[in-house]
Amino acid sequence: SSDYMIGLVNSLIEFYLLDAGKGKMNVTVFRPLSLFDEIVKLHTPSVRKEGLTLCTDFEGLDTVVEGDRPRIMQIANNLLSNAIKYTNEGGQIEVSFKRGTMKDIVPRYETVHTEGSIPAEQPVCILTVKDTGVGISTESIRLIYERFFQTKGTSQSHLGSGIGLAIVKSIVLQHKGVIVVSSERMTGTEFIVALP
Repeated sequence: SSDYMIGLVNSLIEFYLLDAGKGKMNVTVFRPLSLFDEIVKLHTPSVRKEGLTLCTDFEGLDTVVEGDRPRIMQIANNLLSNAIKYTNEGGQIEVSFKRGTMKDIVPRYETVHTEGSIPAEQPVCILTVKDTGVGISTESIRLIYERFFQTKGTSQSHLGSGIGLAIVKSIVLQHKGVIVVSSERMTGTEFIVALP
C-alpha cells in the first residue's frame, strides 16, 4: 500500500545518500540508557504480537558515548525488526549492550561474516542482537548486505524491502565500526555491532 511504498522510497533515498558518502553524521554525546529504553518500548508490542520472548542484558548504560544517536538507534531498530520478522512464534530474541574490546566478541555460530575492522585492544561499545529464527545459510551470509537481498524464511509473508541490512552496514562503517554476523540455518542468527 502507499505507506509501504513511501517507506521504501525513503529507505532507497537514505541508502543512496549513505552509499554515496553524502549522508552526514550528526555526532553528539548521549547516554545509551535512553536509547535502549526507547528501542525496547518500541519493539515490545511486536514481540508480544508475534508470540516471542525478548530478553535484555544491558551493562554500562549510565556511561556517556559519542556517536550519531538517531543512526545508532536505526542500527538497533533494523536488527531487532529483522529478528522479530525471522523468528517463529515461541522463539526468543536477546538484545545486549556492553563496553569492551574486539577481543570480547565471540560469535555464537560457525558460519561467520565480518565487515569493517577495529584494532583488537581499542575500547568499543558492543550491541548484540541474537534470535532463534530461521537463520542464514552458509551460501547467503556474505550476501546479506547486498541491496534487495532477502533470506528466505519459512513463509514469504514477512519479507521486507531487502535494504535494511545494507543501511545498517553503511551506518556501522560510517561510524568506523565493525559488524559481525554468525548464523546456523533453522537455529538462529547473531549480529554483533562494535562501535569505537
